[in-house]
Formats: sequence, structure tokens, C-alpha cells
Amino acid sequence: MSILRASIVHEMISQAIAKHQLPASFADTITMAYLPIAKAIAARCQGSHSALLVGVQGTQGSGKSTMADFLRLLLETENQLRVAVISIDDFYLTRQQRQQLAVDIHPLLSTRGVPGTHDLSLAFSTLEKLQSLSIGETCLLPCFNKALDDREDETLWPSVTGPIDVIIFEGWCLAIPPQTDEELQQPINDLEAMEDMDGRWRSYVNQCLQQQYGDLFAQLDCLVAITAPSFDCVYQWRQLQEQKLAASLRNAPDEQKSKLFTPQQLKRFIAHYQRLTEHGLKQLPASADWLIALDENHRVQQIEERQM
Repeated sequence: MSILRASIVHEMISQAIAKHQLPASFADTITMAYLPIAKAIAARCQGSHSALLVGVQGTQGSGKSTMADFLRLLLETENQLRVAVISIDDFYLTRQQRQQLAVDIHPLLSTRGVPGTHDLSLAFSTLEKLQSLSIGETCLLPCFNKALDDREDETLWPSVTGPIDVIIFEGWCLAIPPQTDEELQQPINDLEAMEDMDGRWRSYVNQCLQQQYGDLFAQLDCLVAITAPSFDCVYQWRQLQEQKLAASLRNAPDEQKSKLFTPQQLKRFIAHYQRLTEHGLKQLPASADWLIALDENHRVQQIEERQM
């Protein structure tokens, strides 16, 4: 890489660090963790006739969206690859659809997040379109507005132009396997004990994970898993996300600000995720191609590449 090109890439990375409201020292994480993975992904693209589907999994607030964005930047600038980034969060069912699920199946399904609250038909069709884009063809990328807790109007969806070399697909429940019937028996927190006493909600979520979500995850060509020390860190990390969202909505309409979580609402919200988050922390290290272990302060403690 020429000196001029290296300078341009360095400036783009610096701008991305500022955009994500990260300290300048985050450049060390990029060099130590993200750059080697980007190089390995680029190597896997050589000779491939279809877009490589790369999964990035991590708990809420672990930095998976940040990592996906930096991987995109590195693959585009250092390897001249065409990259599309999608999040499983952007495939949530609309608020109205989730409210109907709450009536038809279980009240807890009105809350977005767990398997069963995504539009998997839209996810499958979007992936299929991205992988088959020809030169000049475009594909709209679904977008969910968390401040409104509803899907964004289609006129506001971003688009990408083909062909695409790499699709980065990030999400908290990506590649997590279903639990056994025995594991579902006992509630693991107050939410389950008080609002899912008969286990109907968690059984439905597990059934979805075993069926349609398993088919979706089977499409992944490789997986990066970002692991937390424990579920106890998730509240703190997710609170930081909420603070960043609040800062971005400083000049937004009151309707959007009203959807922000209070501390108590946030604790209840992440309780929906606890079961599968803890299950994933146990199961994914054995199946991920790259494992990035974080400490409670978000610092990278270990990077492990598996020969799958």
C-alpha cells in the first residue's frame, strides 16, 4: 500500500472512531482484532463465485455493530471488496405484528428481540437478493427505528449496488442453538418466573430457534463471536448504547425520545434476552471461526481463530 493510500485509510479509520464515539486508543483494537479478521475474510473471498456471508454475534452492547462497520471499512479500503452490512435487528416484525403475536401466542412477544419477533421471510429474501446482485443492480436494506420501536418507512431504507463480495450479518442471537426441553423447565429470572410461569413463551422462542432460525443461521459461511465475561455486564453495556441513542436524539421529536428506556425499563428489557445470551456464551465458543473475549470494560482479552 502506498504512503498516500495508507494515510487516507488511517484518516478514514480515525473518522469512524469519532463517529462511534470511541476513544483514540480504540485504534489498538482495530489493529489487534479487526484487521487480522478482515484479512482472513478477504482471503476466503478469493475464487468465490457468490457473496461470502459473515456472521458477527455478541451480547447486547458488546460492540458487534461497531465491529461490523469497521470490518466493512477495512474490507473496502484495504481489499477493494464490495460489502453490505445488515443486522438481524432490522428484520424485526412491525410493532403491530408483534402486538398481534402477543394476543395470539404470548404477551411477552410484544417486546422485540427474541427469536419469533423477526420477519424471517424478509431476511431470507434480502439475503437472496444481495447474493445474486449483478453489476448495477440495487437492493434495499430493511431498517428498524428503535426510537420508534417500529420498522422504518421503506422510502427511508438505504440501498446497495451490486455485485457484493461480502455480506456482514450481525445480531445478538446469531448461530445460537436451541435448548433442550430439560433446560427450559426452570425460569432463570423474575420475568420468566412471574410472566411465563407455564414456560409457554420460552418454549415458543426455542421452537422458532430450532426451526426457521436454524435454517437462516445455516447459511453463514463463517462466524465471529464476541463474548462477555457474564450476563451481568450486559446491563451496563446496553445502558451505554441507550445513552448514545439519547444523544443522537437530542433534537428529535418528543415522540421518539419517549421510546427511550428508563433504567428500570432497560433492566426488564434485557431480561428477555438473558436465557439465550447465557446459553450462547456457553455454546458459541466451540463453533465460532473467530472468538473475541472481552473483559467487563470492553477491552479485548483474547482473540482465538479456529480452523473449522
